[in-house]
Amino acid sequence: MTRTGFLGLGAMGVPMAKNLHRAGLLHSVWNRSADKATALAAELGISAPATLPQFATGLDVIVI
Repeated sequence: MTRTGFLGLGAMGVPMAKNLHRAGLLHSVWNRSADKATALAAELGISAPATLPQFATGLDVIVI
């Protein structure tokens, strides 16, 4: 299965990330404001790594 990460959780990013999650593709999220990423990750049951290198590790696709 494709492991997808979503970077940027603004007004458009959150709904797009949730759509990827519904499709079973979303593995992790990252945002410049860590609290947004942490909150969404907790809601969806996925990871929100602290740094960009950690975020990118092991992903097949990154949506920006």
